[in-house]
Amino acid sequence: TDMHPFVHAFTPAIAPPWQSRTDYDTFLGIADRFSELAAEHLGTRTDVLAVPLQHDTPDELAQPGGVVRDWRAGECEPVPGRTMPKLVVVERDYAAVAQKIRAVGPLLDTLGTTTKGVTVHPDREVEELRHRCGTVREGAGAGRPSLATASDMCEAILALSGTTNGR
Repeated sequence: TDMHPFVHAFTPAIAPPWQSRTDYDTFLGIADRFSELAAEHLGTRTDVLAVPLQHDTPDELAQPGGVVRDWRAGECEPVPGRTMPKLVVVERDYAAVAQKIRAVGPLLDTLGTTTKGVTVHPDREVEELRHRCGTVREGAGAGRPSLATASDMCEAILALSGTTNGR
């Protein structure tokens, strides 16, 4: 069975002392420096990802009778998405990582969010985040709900979680 969902408080025990920062602010700082270096050294790249077949989804039907045959051992032919992981091509704009981490991504509008093969389209939640957190004005996240602060990120987590959004 699945674990029962529990919601824990997002309130900090204490404010970050001295020169320390919240974890989220640290991640933003790392993203800023990474993007700065990536603009010169990486740019935009195309990657091929091996995406595993997921449990509790239609992917499980790729294994008839629940028997997993090993294509590496010659038990079957390697067929992406059936006898081996799916192969997915993605484009990565490494120089835009810092801009993208600060915004809710556009794929929520087109693909929705999927858990265990069930897809939900959080259109209302994305619109609520726009009003609650503001909108990114320029860059890769222009027009998207802002995740500029740790508080904005917490709002997004709470809005997009089926446990906490109330819908």
